[in-house]
Amino acid sequence: AVVSTQSYLGMTVNSFLCFLIAFLYISQAAFLNDTGLPARLVIEGSQILDPNTGEPVTLHGVNWWSGYFQSDDGLDLETQLPDANLVRLVGILWDNGNPDTDCRTGDASQGYLTEICVKHLDNAIKAAQRHNVWVIITCRAAEAAGDGYPNDVFHDSELRAQYEVMWRWVAERYRTWEWIAGYEIMSEPRTKITPQEEVTAF
Repeated sequence: AVVSTQSYLGMTVNSFLCFLIAFLYISQAAFLNDTGLPARLVIEGSQILDPNTGEPVTLHGVNWWSGYFQSDDGLDLETQLPDANLVRLVGILWDNGNPDTDCRTGDASQGYLTEICVKHLDNAIKAAQRHNVWVIITCRAAEAAGDGYPNDVFHDSELRAQYEVMWRWVAERYRTWEWIAGYEIMSEPRTKITPQEEVTAF
């Protein structure tokens, strides 16, 4: 799916043509919401529908990196960009090449994610929720996405397995949270070495 976006003050939700959202919740049952889970955006043909009204919605907003997030950013977004309804939250820096900010750990029980990374994610999502803004949880993984060849998810089976566990853990953690629009599984996968066909197959 390709989501129509707009740019504000130089900030753009702009990685949708890279390796976009793995999940936008597409069942018409989202309107009924008889599962007790939060309503999700609905895909109907080429349209994205608001689960509360059933009306078409255009998602437009900004990029946030959760590590830079401040507690009043949600209010700033609402007051300075009142029409914005989406945050592309770059909250998972996993095997990204910078040990100072990397979220990756060796702890499978925590989804191979550091506690501080999860805390940043939680705080940023809660801020978006307070202002009724949809969130796309995004992972940037430069090394795992190809810069670390051959130690990347396309060629290293152990790393690939960890990456899958990480995303399953994230999806399970936030499945009951409101205002989750989707998950951007990998931002900007590298195709200089790995053929596009292999990246797509992954």
